[in-house]
Amino acid sequence: ITNDTIKTLNKLKTVIGEKGNITFDQAFGGSSRHNAAISFYQMLVLRSTGTIDLKQSEPFGPIEIYAGENFQIGRASCRERV
Repeated sequence: ITNDTIKTLNKLKTVIGEKGNITFDQAFGGSSRHNAAISFYQMLVLRSTGTIDLKQSEPFGPIEIYAGENFQIGRASCRERV
């Protein structure tokens, strides 16, 4: 878990806490391709730890981001590993 992972988690925590879920485009739209790629990778890292859940109904469709089973403790867990 890196500082980029923590930054991505903190951004998602703010939005998911308010709305319950968000799409990748809503969360990271307007980012450069480089930053969007970094954010996408960090989302996969967060998914592998159970911090977030991802859903994509069809190929090339929107990626929906939801709180995972470890979402509430995600921030503390990530900080301990840095």
